[in-house]
Amino acid sequence: KGYGRQLIEYGEQMAKQYGYPKIRATICTENQTSQAAFTALGYTYAGKKTFDATKFGRDLDTYYFDKKL
Repeated sequence: KGYGRQLIEYGEQMAKQYGYPKIRATICTENQTSQAAFTALGYTYAGKKTFDATKFGRDLDTYYFDKKL
């Protein structure tokens, strides 16, 4: 259905309208589906942050993916 793609593209359009030169996605390292989706839309891996989030009592790491607008 492409709802995720539509949401990402809408966010990019809004960021462009506000004059941002790039956009960053922060994605849990375990979420390979989201990593693949952002990569398919031109985002590139930009780094990792350890213990960035907590979910169900577990500390999680996150990846950063950036895209120039």
